[in-house]
Amino acid sequence: MSVSLTSLNDNLISQLALEAFVLQMAPLAKFSTSYSADAARRGTVISVPIVSNIVATTAYPAYESADAGSASAAQVSITSYQKATIGVTDQQFHGSSFVDVEKFAFQQGKAVAKAVFQDVIGGTVGVTAGSNAFTSVTITSGASAFTVSSVRSGRATLVKNGAAIEDCVMLLNPDSFSNLLSDSTNLLANLAFGGDAIKEGKLPKVLGLETHEVSALPTTNNMLGFIAHPSAIALAVRPLIPQDNSYYIESRVVEDEATGLAITYRRHYAPANGTHWVSMESLYGYTSGITGGAVIWHN
Repeated sequence: MSVSLTSLNDNLISQLALEAFVLQMAPLAKFSTSYSADAARRGTVISVPIVSNIVATTAYPAYESADAGSASAAQVSITSYQKATIGVTDQQFHGSSFVDVEKFAFQQGKAVAKAVFQDVIGGTVGVTAGSNAFTSVTITSGASAFTVSSVRSGRATLVKNGAAIEDCVMLLNPDSFSNLLSDSTNLLANLAFGGDAIKEGKLPKVLGLETHEVSALPTTNNMLGFIAHPSAIALAVRPLIPQDNSYYIESRVVEDEATGLAITYRRHYAPANGTHWVSMESLYGYTSGITGGAVIWHN
């Protein structure tokens, strides 16, 4: 059965790519973000709200002076770009089912999101080893020495920096996460609270920290993982709109209503080589947020 790239299939293909994109980008939603389906040009500066350490006071009547904490905005330039394109030749077109195209679409969305994720993490918390922006902790023996004690120490550092620990998130590479699963202290705690580590291989929370195993965590500076407050990273994502749609059979922006995340979907046919080209792409920018908003482990 040959595949037919109709308008209906464009809907399905683009939605599958968006689904994978949103799924892979989920950990970044824990930070300070600005997601929108509104088009932006490269170089556009987006203001991303950053709120940290707001506390109440008894000052009265002081309605025109800020209390402790900060509510500011990071100026993020939309200068980064990621794209995934596949080509379907006439021969492949007539010998494939729509299921094959579905698989490609999901992988395309996932590939774009993975590239964005790695760039954002690698360009913020990933480059701070030895700098003063965030706290960098060296674990000499690497992931095999990563335990609950490592988490406890990192957690204490963030609390001392004034971070609300209930708002923080912990992302770990597979080796660090695996060693944390095998930590007897953590296993005993999980047995007492539903046994998620034993039954599901999951650690929903460790010492109050929402915890994620992330295979796409970049290896920048031998990073093992990190704990971060939402204000540690500011990220803006926008779709890239073609200047002229006349060349494309289909060109659209697909948006996830729940998160506001959007990617661009383009499809055109090149008669010179008998190939249908399908592209998924994202335009984005990022910057580090407040000083002291993250603890990074590396070896």
